Amino acid sequence: MSDCRHRELGEDRQQGCERTIDPVDVLEKELSRLLEWIRAAESRLALVLPLSTTMLAALSAMASVASRPVHLLALAAVTALFLATSILFSTFAIFPRTAGPKGSLIFFRGIVEQDLTRYQEQMRGLNRERYFDDLSRQCYRNAEIAARRHTWMRRSMVCMLLGAALWVVFVFLFFSGGVP
Repeated sequence: MSDCRHRELGEDRQQGCERTIDPVDVLEKELSRLLEWIRAAESRLALVLPLSTTMLAALSAMASVASRPVHLLALAAVTALFLATSILFSTFAIFPRTAGPKGSLIFFRGIVEQDLTRYQEQMRGLNRERYFDDLSRQCYRNAEIAARRHTWMRRSMVCMLLGAALWVVFVFLFFSGGVP
């Protein structure tokens, strides 16, 4: 077999042939990976947000009981601050970011910015170079979204964990009569 026909038989390295990589295939896989990173952040927040909210609600109910020592109320305030911040950061993480590449044939906003007829015409005339450009812009935008989501998710988790540690101390002190 001549040239690099050995590729088909998986003999690339034996014959010194270099494998060519299809950039469109790579970008399609990368877009899928990026979307999974976004989903991963959202799945973590599905735990953080309800936990922070529940702890904050329980804390509020316990702290509102009259005649609590000042140190216990101060602890409740600091704990509430961490839990409320966790909720705020979770909101930042899950807030939809729908700005994307203009005129995209992949991104949902780019698609609906056109009427159906125009979209169909664009798809019929789509060539590999335009698809590559659109796909690479979409990957880049999703990487930005994933990075932001994970940043806010991480901050939310840190605040929730700090708030949870303080919450446990508060609950212990609350039920032991407020004595440190």
